[in-house]
Amino acid sequence: MNLQYDRMISGNHYLAEDAELNFRRAQARDRLERFNACSKAETLKRRQLLEELLQQNADDLEIENPFYCSYGYHIRFQGSAFLNFGVTMLDEAPITIGARFQAGPQAQLITVGHPINADQRAAGWEIAKPIVIGQDVWMGAGAIVLCGVTIGDRVVIGAGSVVTHDIPSDCVVVGTPARILRHLTPPDAAATVMPSPISA
Repeated sequence: MNLQYDRMISGNHYLAEDAELNFRRAQARDRLERFNACSKAETLKRRQLLEELLQQNADDLEIENPFYCSYGYHIRFQGSAFLNFGVTMLDEAPITIGARFQAGPQAQLITVGHPINADQRAAGWEIAKPIVIGQDVWMGAGAIVLCGVTIGDRVVIGAGSVVTHDIPSDCVVVGTPARILRHLTPPDAAATVMPSPISA
């Protein structure tokens, strides 16, 4: 293994412009370009390219193009998922996604961050922390989950929200930074409209 890759995947500061990391990201970009160039009708080709990128079975994944990620193989889907147009997953650290995940257009999972210190940023240092998403989670359009966050089961993340801390199961979160709007109870299963952060 490569030193900077080992540092990255273990949650330590690493140099992002390392040659090995650049090579791995270039491989992912090539696969993404081919996937994103496919038409919706090219079902088999799309699935094959996704499996090449993610290095896992993609039968239960419905991912609209364009889709963006850093490496691909650090993303682990544990069941079915639907990703709408323009979803981005910066998977410098592992991203684990529970079954029946739904993400609206332009939703983002961002495992990587930069130092606050300007000199360290200029030197190219970054740090990545895992993201864990529970089962039956719905991310609204433009919602963002930042590095190191764990989302519980059956969570609804309102459109445009920015999640900076762990979220327990069975709640609706909205806003920037995201806050719990309410806790969900069984009757909420019949609800069909996600609250807007603007009106919350």
